[in-house]
Amino acid sequence: MSAKFRIILVSSTLLAVLILSHLRLHSQSLEFFEESLLFKISGGFFTVDGQYYFRNTGQSDIHQILFYPFPADDHPVSTDSVSVTETPVTEEQLLVHRSEKGFSFLVQLKAGEEKAYHIHYRQKVRNHATYILTSTRHWGKPLEKAFYQLTVPLDIQIIRLSYPPDYQENNLNERIYYWFRQDFMPDRDFEIEF
Repeated sequence: MSAKFRIILVSSTLLAVLILSHLRLHSQSLEFFEESLLFKISGGFFTVDGQYYFRNTGQSDIHQILFYPFPADDHPVSTDSVSVTETPVTEEQLLVHRSEKGFSFLVQLKAGEEKAYHIHYRQKVRNHATYILTSTRHWGKPLEKAFYQLTVPLDIQIIRLSYPPDYQENNLNERIYYWFRQDFMPDRDFEIEF
């Protein structure tokens, strides 16, 4: 092996280690600590609309792309719209990439900063909808707070919810279910059969 090739190989390996160390440092500083989500089933669609709260516990700014997965189960879904903005809602789209498996978006936080991101998407569904909660485990700590609200028309009968609601109420045209959790590490996804 020539000296030039060894230097390039060592330099490439060192660069890869430095990049991975840098990413690991940033990912340890970035925390996902709260979510507040409104789910709606109506007209053959499942809509997710909510706030996702992140904080930077580190000493340097974070500019990181995060992947948001869609369910990959026996109930394939078609997602027809995705929107990601900072809160308060701005017109600047932070969506980086979208596929049938999910989407990526840009998170930017100054050192010590907390920020909410507004995410909205809509999926075509028949009689089953899933929101992935178990990805919280990848953050290595539970959500400090989580609030979920599901709204369905009165003519849709809910057969099964993977988490029993804390309470529910009816208004003229809709049934609304509510969940509130603290120190929440989900052991299953949020599934709705109707």
